[in-house]
Amino acid sequence: NRMPLELRPYKAFGSWHPLFEGEISLGGSSSIRALTNAEELRAEGDALRHCVGNGGYGAACQAGDAHILSLRKDGEPVATVELGVSENGTIVTSDERHWGVKQFRAADNATPDGQTQSSWGRFCRLVQENKVPFTQTHGRTKESKRLEAKLTPVTAVTGFELEVARETAAKILEHYRNR
Repeated sequence: NRMPLELRPYKAFGSWHPLFEGEISLGGSSSIRALTNAEELRAEGDALRHCVGNGGYGAACQAGDAHILSLRKDGEPVATVELGVSENGTIVTSDERHWGVKQFRAADNATPDGQTQSSWGRFCRLVQENKVPFTQTHGRTKESKRLEAKLTPVTAVTGFELEVARETAAKILEHYRNR
């Protein structure tokens, strides 16, 4: 019932500062990394067949109100964590912002299995032990701001140039008419 990948609109521009740099090992073949642009969100959503790559999450990350983390096994995504600013959040970054888990989803929006939940627990312990090198900057990068300043109003809203937006909208309508 999902829209084909090639018809899904997404904003190809825009990046944001990660919660932490690089990939953090969580023991064995498990690791975690912060996603930092729309392409990474789309790849994560496609790999796990859930909605993180469909648009709205990137805007929250660019605004500095969210971070999306990818839990991985053998380098492949197994679950996605959405962190949002929260007064009672248990993850506190060096700039004194509190972050709480808004969503924690495995493939097809399933609840992560015990092994994946244990990996998340190891990450949380590393946070409590001050072993995660948090960045102090959240939201859009300077390069992203520079690129966005050059966008037409249509591209800023849809993620596409006007002609591509029209063509994509027509393909989407055709796709659903033929169902």
